Amino acid sequence: MKKIYSIVAMVAIAFAANAQRQSAVSHTLPATSVFSNQQVQMVTDTLAPDADWSQQPTLYSSAGGYVVGVNNYGDLQKVQIFRPGVPVSIEGAIYWFGAKEVGANGNVAMRVYNLDGTGTSTAGSTTPCPNTTRVSDNVAIGNVDTSLSLASAYVHTFSSSQFLAGDFAVGFSVAGCGAGDTIGLVSTVDPNSNTEDAWEQWSDNSWHTMLEPNNWGLNIAFAIFPLVEISGIETPYLDGVKLGFSGPNPTADNTVLTYGLQKNAKNVVITILDANGRIVSSETMNNQSAGSYTYNVNSASYAAGTYYVQLQADNSRIAVKMVKK
Repeated sequence: MKKIYSIVAMVAIAFAANAQRQSAVSHTLPATSVFSNQQVQMVTDTLAPDADWSQQPTLYSSAGGYVVGVNNYGDLQKVQIFRPGVPVSIEGAIYWFGAKEVGANGNVAMRVYNLDGTGTSTAGSTTPCPNTTRVSDNVAIGNVDTSLSLASAYVHTFSSSQFLAGDFAVGFSVAGCGAGDTIGLVSTVDPNSNTEDAWEQWSDNSWHTMLEPNNWGLNIAFAIFPLVEISGIETPYLDGVKLGFSGPNPTADNTVLTYGLQKNAKNVVITILDANGRIVSSETMNNQSAGSYTYNVNSASYAAGTYYVQLQADNSRIAVKMVKK
């Protein structure tokens, strides 16, 4: 299920020991406030991992560093799975890093992943997990913001937006960090997460959930919040019509519109306009009964830029933005 949360609260961090692996001494700071789980609707939606974010977030320290970050175990990647339930275009992500130290000023790679791998969870060693990287952006660790407040967390815009119709993962790799580089990501406090969707990749390239008994044994979710454009037709009707994308947006050549009619319409027209309001194409579907429909948009000949797709059904009109790469 899609989780969209307001993320404007100031939060203090608790430094805690981990469960299974050897850890450093924990240091706890008093919380000044907690998340609000009030759902909000934004132009760009913010997805949150499935967890109770009203509890105090935590930064777990570990051997020579942090559980969710650089540590002496040589962990390579930390990744959170998301299950939005609708197609999305991932534009970026908020990464709430709570601490860092800069030595060699190596790179942290911000990434989006397909769930086409196999790793070990509490259910065994054949659990689907992150694997193929869709986009990977190197950022010098010195340029990654850290904060005790989510309001001041690091916001990363991916070098290319990624359209995903199903579940996906967002995370980061610390394989490019050098000597003296240390960074730690905030998470929920154990036990908290409603799913076993927080994963890490070990130094032997194998994947394990944080809750897996031979790993940390922590039931947590990572403080990674993807910034996405929600696609599809999951929005309310406006004046009897609704319109969205079930195909990629931004698009390189072809995409698919999905639209809905609450009642029968005698005159249905789909018009595409450029950023200056000039008509690029227009097609009349005439009579259509109440229901849901798809419409293929071939934009291969369009110049790169912003366009607007308008649906007219009798006297009702609605429009959505389309970006051609």
